[in-house]
Amino acid sequence: MITFINAAQFADLTPNQIGAILAEERIYIGSESTIYRIMRKEGLLNHRRRSRQPREPRDVPVPEATGINQVLAGHITLLPGPVKGQFYYLNMVIDVRSRRILVVEAHERECSELASAFFDRICRDEKIRKETAAVPHSDNGVPTR
Repeated sequence: MITFINAAQFADLTPNQIGAILAEERIYIGSESTIYRIMRKEGLLNHRRRSRQPREPRDVPVPEATGINQVLAGHITLLPGPVKGQFYYLNMVIDVRSRRILVVEAHERECSELASAFFDRICRDEKIRKETAAVPHSDNGVPTR
């Protein structure tokens, strides 16, 4: 049985998958629980082969605010609407250094165009040069990219 389990075609499969494939081929080597028991005994229940190359760890950029309006943190959250199942998207941006809330707006939908216009208004109203001074920081949600 261990020969079947260690065969190349079963190298990345669970005992459930191995049993199903062998059943389709009308080969019976034991029940699924028997395959589990043998694999556990042999230490084969973990991932046994790399299916893809390991990735190099990457440095996560950590924006540091040494003054006001250098790092802005944005957040979008759902607010329940007047009708069941209807929601509004509350957009909020704060200055990380001073922790001052710069702008809060609610929208009926969430999209990158609204988020971009929202950020442009913040930069205009707060007289922030977004190209150099502001580093938008978020939880990596799609609309804020």
